[in-house]
Amino acid sequence: MKTYFSKNVYKQICFLKEILGKKWNVLDNANTFILACLLGILHGPTRKDGTSSYLSISMSNTNSMAKNYVDKYTKQHNLHFPTNENVFEKLRRKVKRSFSNVDHFDHKDLLVGEVKKGNALNCNKIFKNKKFDCIITSPPYLNIFNYISENWIRMWLLGYEKDNLKKEIKLDDRHGLDAYKQFLINFMNCAFNVLKENGKLIMIIGNVEKKYNFFKDIWQEIKDRTKFKLMERCLDYRANNKSTRKNGTKSGKATKVDNICVFVKKV
Repeated sequence: MKTYFSKNVYKQICFLKEILGKKWNVLDNANTFILACLLGILHGPTRKDGTSSYLSISMSNTNSMAKNYVDKYTKQHNLHFPTNENVFEKLRRKVKRSFSNVDHFDHKDLLVGEVKKGNALNCNKIFKNKKFDCIITSPPYLNIFNYISENWIRMWLLGYEKDNLKKEIKLDDRHGLDAYKQFLINFMNCAFNVLKENGKLIMIIGNVEKKYNFFKDIWQEIKDRTKFKLMERCLDYRANNKSTRKNGTKSGKATKVDNICVFVKKV
């Protein structure tokens, strides 16, 4: 971890790992929120003046980059650890930013939310006897992003070992095209059961460059095997801009266009 964090910052992170990270599944709501904020600032870019709201050497804040790559990049660009090393102060600032707009809400009208841990393919079992007006989701893109390995530093903070991640956490996010079609059919039919009549399912699915176009290669094949009607579709070309900001010249090889699809439940 000395590649990513200064010695002083690493000590503070290890302390928080013991009292929060490893206990992530038994924490109360307040400590769960604090841990989520910590995961959010664990690594990211450094400002030109050497300060940072993140804890690491200057790097991506979206994915946990490989040690050798970061070592090489740090030496090539003569990077240094952020000058402000107080992890707890940065954590306080992150919490404060998270509540920065709270005064704009009428607290009397706010409802209490729920967070459920489970497989989306079993959402009708997770939300028993409940019906919703709308579901908004972005299913895993087809074989272009490994959600476990891309977040291995955050997973380390939660007590997982990098070499055992795939054995300990098994995600249903790697499919061939035919299996992916069946995956979407299963999910959409399950989501149908927890929506009210005229309820909407909104999905964001990117076209994977050189592999498939969602509407041409997937939706046209599965539409008669789902119970939804396509109500509206629009394209978001900013997907490539997001990738460019993160990957520079290596961008554009995965998704260039996001399909934003609105499906409606008609009984």
